[in-house]
Amino acid sequence: MKGMKERGEIKDKEIRHLKYILIVFVLFATSIPVSAETIEVCEKCSFSTIQDAINASNEGDTIAVSSGMYRENLKILNSVKIVGNKTTLEPEFRMLSTIQVMMAQNFTLENMEIKNGSTGIEAKYLKSLEIKNCVFENNFKAITMSQVGLGKLDGLKITGFVDGVKIDQSSSVEIENSLFDNGINAVSADASDEVGLSNLTIDKTETGIEFSGGERNLVESSTFSGKVFISAFSERGLVAKGNDVKGTYAIDGAMYGNLYVFNGLNVSGGQFHISVEEVEVPEGFVQLSDAINATITPDIYTEEGYVYLKMNLDSEKIEDLSNRIDVSTLAFYHFTGSNMERVSDYYNSSNLTPLGFTSNKSGIYVLAAEKIQPRKPTATPLTTPSMPISTPVEQPKWIPGFESIIAAIGIFVALILRERWS
Repeated sequence: MKGMKERGEIKDKEIRHLKYILIVFVLFATSIPVSAETIEVCEKCSFSTIQDAINASNEGDTIAVSSGMYRENLKILNSVKIVGNKTTLEPEFRMLSTIQVMMAQNFTLENMEIKNGSTGIEAKYLKSLEIKNCVFENNFKAITMSQVGLGKLDGLKITGFVDGVKIDQSSSVEIENSLFDNGINAVSADASDEVGLSNLTIDKTETGIEFSGGERNLVESSTFSGKVFISAFSERGLVAKGNDVKGTYAIDGAMYGNLYVFNGLNVSGGQFHISVEEVEVPEGFVQLSDAINATITPDIYTEEGYVYLKMNLDSEKIEDLSNRIDVSTLAFYHFTGSNMERVSDYYNSSNLTPLGFTSNKSGIYVLAAEKIQPRKPTATPLTTPSMPISTPVEQPKWIPGFESIIAAIGIFVALILRERWS
């Protein structure tokens, strides 16, 4: 059964790549290079609606839209660039996509505000899609793309949404430097490869990012506040690193080498939830990594579920720490109440394999080591500043009665001298 499932997944992936190749071939085959022009849209211009300008455009033209409110549903079938200037676009018919672009080589949208629609932009069968410095407000779905060969979304502000950006069967899509605020699902990618998400701020949103059935996707340098930052199912080679998350960091339902990089350690495995916890290690220990709270959720069919922790401190970093910690006690520890239980081998600098361990037990894990205890001073006699030692002077030894004899002689001499001088 498992082998049949894997063969089915491989077949689906081959079909998906064949679709990419066919679409790109058709787009290249139908492209006709022509000289590009700029078409202006304003109240007193030749075109007062954006759709009329699109209908009159040729491949590669730029449509410059002046400031103001435009109530239109746009349908685009050729390669154009639309550039706004304090321009707001609302749909005339809310049940239709505000902008629908299909079977075009390239489409670019800049400096536009799209609001109050069911879908802000619907893009299908494009060689490349670029959306820059645009605002999407109160749209049920801000952006959806399907079978796009190359995507670049930069500087977006998406607020009040159910789905922010939905990516389906696409490749090489980048979303960066963008804000998602007050929504349900910020970004979802289904059967899409090499999706790169960086420098995103996802705030007050239930689910940050959903991945399913893709390969080599990346999430980095982003911040999140909500329930679940990353939900991954049947992903292969997903990497998440350098993110600041309040809430559950990841729910991973796959076993295909997904990697979550934290301070001091890497986390991988299958069928688990992880989050970062604030903990206080017992006195006498030094915390050397983020504390990871892992909840194992075994698959109902295979009953498999585990988490693998691997140290990512290099030997130079450990050498820098050697004056603070006893390196021979460096290991992974499991919190049980307020105590820590060592669960891995000790670090061995002569072993080229990084320190790591696998566990199927839920709980909080941390990389730590014992502090180096200060040496107690050796007891030594108290000393005083050196002083010169004088040699005792030997006192004269007196013969008994000698004092009386001397006194008598003195009296006698005094009497003689008195008679002589009298």
